[in-house]
Amino acid sequence: MTQTEPTLAAPLRPSTVDFRAILAAHAERTARILALRPGNKDRLFDGLMAAGITHVTVTFDGAGDSGQI
Repeated sequence: MTQTEPTLAAPLRPSTVDFRAILAAHAERTARILALRPGNKDRLFDGLMAAGITHVTVTFDGAGDSGQI
């Protein structure tokens, strides 16, 4: 009897995805978000105070990361 199917799986081709670039872009985006947050927070609360708003109620509709405020 001759065996016509290979006994070992063929090796995987090298990945064409540049994971270092993806992780670097993610880190850069996170840094930008963190840098913008304090200013945005100040603007938001200043606007609410200027409008005389003292309380804000936020509810979440959804589950996990597939929801909205």
